[in-house]
Amino acid sequence: MPALERRTWVPAHAESRVHTVAESAANASPGELLAELDRLVGENRRIHDVDSINLNPATNVMNPRAEAMLSAHLGSRPSLGYPGDKYEMGLEAIEQIEVIAAELVAKVFGARYAEIRVPSGAIANLYAFVATCEPGDVIIAPPATIGGHVTHHAPGAAGLYRLEIVDAPVAADGYTVDVDALRTLARLRHRTADPPVHGDVNGLRLGTPELVRRGMSACDMADLAGLIVEGLDPDVEPETVAPRVAHWRTRFTGVHYTADQP
Repeated sequence: MPALERRTWVPAHAESRVHTVAESAANASPGELLAELDRLVGENRRIHDVDSINLNPATNVMNPRAEAMLSAHLGSRPSLGYPGDKYEMGLEAIEQIEVIAAELVAKVFGARYAEIRVPSGAIANLYAFVATCEPGDVIIAPPATIGGHVTHHAPGAAGLYRLEIVDAPVAADGYTVDVDALRTLARLRHRTADPPVHGDVNGLRLGTPELVRRGMSACDMADLAGLIVEGLDPDVEPETVAPRVAHWRTRFTGVHYTADQP
């Protein structure tokens, strides 16, 4: 009889699989369990590295040297706190490895900051939601029909953080998001019932997609702030601000990344 009890909140077919394996383990001797674990480790390697070409980027063959380093008392040891301010003793070497890894990641991805200590992509996604959203906020995520990740939806991190998830529109002629329809959806979801000032403020509706797809420098942000101040001034007609907004937006006619900015 296995020690694990059946869970009513887990899908029945999944719980049946768990119970079958647990029952087999409960009835095996310690020696039999060790032999079975060795067999399963070998089978897992054969499945991924010998018998198949796995197209999931998360399961690519890892660099053997990196894999060996992770198993050399790195992945199994706690390392709490920033380098130079660790909570445990004896981390003088590990913290240098963390800094080197973060520096290399920043170079590869053109980033200014890098956090390499998260345990999984799912937890990394949760970090992003916690940093940028509040429970009840709306996010638009690629649906499962085009490979959208479960952590972006109700059963995963987004749902557990109590976000409202809206499926991104899918292009009819390809396995991807319909960018134009996504832009329209984003604007509809964020449009308020009443404008913040009287009159037509469409000249100031810049739209999130343009800002995300094209990086802004500190100078651009300062100019944008000035335009917003003018647009909110009750003594300034929105029509007089609109041409300057249009001119400001001409800076973003090409796709580039914020990391490329000086």
